[in-house]
Amino acid sequence: MAPNANAGFCSCLPVISEIWQNVANEVYATQKTAMDRGFDVLDQQWRDLMQNVTAALKVTTKQVEVTSDQRIAADQKLAETAAHVDKEIALSKRTYEALRDYGPQGQGYDPCEQIDQQKTMNEAIGHAAEAADAVVKSVAAAPGRYAKPSDTLKEWSAARSAVYCRPELAAKGFCTPRAGGEKPRDTNPSSIFDQNKPGDDAAGTQYLNYFAGAPNPPPSTVLGKDSPTVNAYLELKRQKDALVAPSINSVAAIKAANAPNGPMAEIDRRVSNFVGGEGYKDFKVSLHSSEARGLLLQYAKMSALELQMRFMQYEQAQRMETALAAMTVAETDQMDAKADAAAAAAIKSTTNAKIK
Repeated sequence: MAPNANAGFCSCLPVISEIWQNVANEVYATQKTAMDRGFDVLDQQWRDLMQNVTAALKVTTKQVEVTSDQRIAADQKLAETAAHVDKEIALSKRTYEALRDYGPQGQGYDPCEQIDQQKTMNEAIGHAAEAADAVVKSVAAAPGRYAKPSDTLKEWSAARSAVYCRPELAAKGFCTPRAGGEKPRDTNPSSIFDQNKPGDDAAGTQYLNYFAGAPNPPPSTVLGKDSPTVNAYLELKRQKDALVAPSINSVAAIKAANAPNGPMAEIDRRVSNFVGGEGYKDFKVSLHSSEARGLLLQYAKMSALELQMRFMQYEQAQRMETALAAMTVAETDQMDAKADAAAAAAIKSTTNAKIK
């Protein structure tokens, strides 16, 4: 047999025997079974892990949702609380401002009482003008009035006998003094300046009658209305009335202003609160406790009252100027009459000298 070129190497293939094959199959089966079991365990572990992770994620997500809801609810509650607090603060601020501006500290001294006093004073001033007109009309020698002087003097004499009897006349038997011993005030100016006693109103009117004098009689109808003499008389009467009227009106205004509960009494009551009167103590306390608005209101009210007083002084000055003008005219008329008399006397003396 010839030698093989691959001598030294195994030149035959492995023999596959049934025994070897069976052993290999068993080993493979055993290893496969072990590996399958390992994979099953790993798969189960993986599933368990995924379930745990999923559950944990769900719990975490739920916690996040709950926390978010709680935060939203807390934020909403906080916003509502803040809004409520702001509302209460604004309400408290408005309440404080209202109390400050419209309470006792923001309205000045006793505003209701001051309004009532001012209203009463204004009504008294308005009624005084009407009362002064009524007083002028009650004067016997009022401007434009004609009456028999004898009849007026009889009325005055009867009044003196019944009401205004003076001691010297009573001593002569002209009248009988009134019971109570009060002195007659018909010739006393205090009856128009201080009308606090019973009968002062009538006494003041009688004083004004004496002030104006007896009336002028009506013109005679014998001469007729077109008579130069009658017209001259009427003209003199009108001139006299024009000169006397300012004085009569001034005295009547004084009498009406000083009547009980008249303008002077109400003005005194109104002003006394600020100058040591009945309400002065409360007024001082209100000034110290008032807010700026209350002080400004009080200043405005007092300024308005001062302006009203100045206006009344202006009206008084007008009456005084009118009376002074009437006195000037009357004095001028007297000077004219004296000048006319002197001129007439000079002419008469010259004429007599020429005749001689």
